[in-house]
Amino acid sequence: RQAGGAVRISEFLAANDNGLADEYGESSDWIEIENTGKGTVDLAEWFLSDDPANLQMWAFPAGTTLAAGGRLIVRASGRGIPAPKGELHANFKVGSDKDGFLAIVQKDGAFGNYFFDYPKQRTDFSFGLNAEGQSAFFASPTPGQSNAASGLLGFVKDTKFSHNRGFFEQPFLLAVTSGTPDAIIYCTTDGS
Repeated sequence: RQAGGAVRISEFLAANDNGLADEYGESSDWIEIENTGKGTVDLAEWFLSDDPANLQMWAFPAGTTLAAGGRLIVRASGRGIPAPKGELHANFKVGSDKDGFLAIVQKDGAFGNYFFDYPKQRTDFSFGLNAEGQSAFFASPTPGQSNAASGLLGFVKDTKFSHNRGFFEQPFLLAVTSGTPDAIIYCTTDGS
């Protein structure tokens, strides 16, 4: 959710298995920070947090700036210190469970933006803001680049069948349902 300001979290990946490797060669979580403003921002008094009770969990190092229209990747590896070649590593990992929290906050408590009660994250799907500013999942994460125009607003819940699979001698009516409101279920015999 965009709460105001030019600095915002535009995308994050909380369950990175096969995506962007960090400087250590590990698939650590990552958070993309974007400057939507018209001038360079000094991030020295900005913080990232995954805990609403501690909004100043990780501070950007002194001298960290973000140019207008620029993007910066922060690894949420739990290391807490910059890597040897300068890659930033926060002191926490982004939670992939339901009802997560992630925010970028100024020292005075003003939010750049935050994600409160974000949904359960999926392996190698990123989550962030689409072109319309809505929270969405992205099947193809884009660290350091613009996010997809739309993204996925959620996932369809699993299907349930009125009868278990097996062999039957008598015909019956099979009902297939989903817990997702307005879901449309298609059945084909040719695999299409």
